[in-house]
Amino acid sequence: MKVQKQTRLYEWQRDNKGKEKLCTRCGAYKEVTVDHIIPVHLLEQLGLEEEARNDEENFELLCRTCNTFKGARIDLAHKKTIPLLKKYINSL
Repeated sequence: MKVQKQTRLYEWQRDNKGKEKLCTRCGAYKEVTVDHIIPVHLLEQLGLEEEARNDEENFELLCRTCNTFKGARIDLAHKKTIPLLKKYINSL
């Protein structure tokens, strides 16, 4: 996914690239990536891609292993998933 400069997603990726931080999924202290809690492909299907792609509430830091495992799926056990879905659905 190509990220436009001067967006919140770009800033998160720039600020965290190559840095070791706490993975919000497994709790390991590893090099992290920025993940969308509600995947971009779902946001696109809802017509919300432009506004929600850069919504910091929808970001989390995951290690590469956890990000690869999660992929483009929704994790309903994540405490932010349901509130974010409600927020995006209410904005339709």
